[in-house]
Parts: sequence; structure tokens; C-alpha cells
Amino acid sequence: MSEANDRDATWHGRVPDREAASVQPVASEPCPEVGTALASAMNIAAHHATPPAASARRARRSLAALVALVATLMSGCLVTDTIDFPDEVNYPPSIVAAPGGLPMNRIAHIDRSTATSDDLTLDVIVRDPNEDQTLRYRVFVDDDTFDKLPVLDGDLAPLGTVDRHTIIRLPLEALGVAGRCHRVELIVTSAFSPSGTALREPATPGDVDDASWWIELTDADHPSIERACL
Repeated sequence: MSEANDRDATWHGRVPDREAASVQPVASEPCPEVGTALASAMNIAAHHATPPAASARRARRSLAALVALVATLMSGCLVTDTIDFPDEVNYPPSIVAAPGGLPMNRIAHIDRSTATSDDLTLDVIVRDPNEDQTLRYRVFVDDDTFDKLPVLDGDLAPLGTVDRHTIIRLPLEALGVAGRCHRVELIVTSAFSPSGTALREPATPGDVDDASWWIELTDADHPSIERACL
């Protein structure tokens, strides 16, 4: 007789062997109420392992009720259980020059009187494993004392990829006077410090990267560099 048939025989009053009718203890209890109900079911199953014909219906009703109770209690335990998921790690961004972009940490020369554009183009790739995170950027010019306001700031929207190709256009007039070398800094973080004075600092220490460019700026009135890059 198959296992399925053995179960049918039990519920219809026919007597399977005692080994098939026994209830094995569970390895663990999902909650105290389920453990109590299972213990009751085991006791009744043992008592009615060979039920007389007159009490077969009562045994079936009792076991059916206990099965329903156990199912309800187990469902309740599963609903009330909570699962704690770890917070996503906030990785710091990194900045690299895009192919064909203005090399970083190099000296470039711009003659404003002959330039074909009124902007300095910063073509970079910002890398961040937090692909769905909005980043913030600020651009500083000649901030040697770390107390100047940024000349540009804005958001870098998430693209769903680690690499975010970013083009920032800085007006040449924002560089200042010609005849000098100017340092341009790009700072990227997920959030800047809320402090009104620490304008370059990230809200979370270490969650930041910066890149620099050195620009020798000349024009018709200042054809040579009077103040070189340091």
C-alpha cells in the first residue's frame, strides 16, 4: 500500500501499522504555542493509534481540529517574525579623467582672446558602487585658504551604473584675472557637511574625492604669465 493510501486508511478508521501512525517530534519549535499544540497532537495520536470503531469519528475530529490549530499558530508566528536586513554600505566616489578630457593634475594653457569657447570643460568619470545614489559636487577656484565659496555646485543624478560620465562647464570668467595660473578643484561626495563654514567637507568622513586642474590663463591684455603655477 502506498504512503498516500496509508494516510487515507488512517482517516477512514482502518488501522495502519503503528510505525506509520506514530508522530515524530519536531527538531525545533517556531513558537511556544505551536510546541504545546504539537505535544497535544502527539499524545492523541499515540492514544488513538489503534482506535476502536466506536471512537474513530471522535479521533478524526480531534486530530483535524489540532491540525487546523497548529497551522493557524504557525501562520501567526511567521507573520509576526521580523527580518533585519543590513544597511547598504556607503562607498566613497572616485574621479578619473574621461578619455579625451583635460588631464588632471597637469598644467593647461588657455588664451581667452582666441578661445573658441567661453567655458572650461571638465570631462570626467565619477565612479561610485552606490549606483542609485545621488551625488553632490562643488567647484572651487584658487581656494588656497579653504574658505572661499564654490563657483559651481550641483547634483550628479544616478544612472544605474558604477561609472557616471560627467561634463561640467566652468565659465572662463570664473577663473579670475588673466596673466596668472589658476587652480580648479572638483569635489564630489554623497552629501556635504551641513556646516556653514566647512564647505569642502563631506557629511560622512572619507566619503569624498577631489580632482585638480592647473590653468594658465592669458588674454590680449595679459599675453604672458606673470604668476606661474606653484
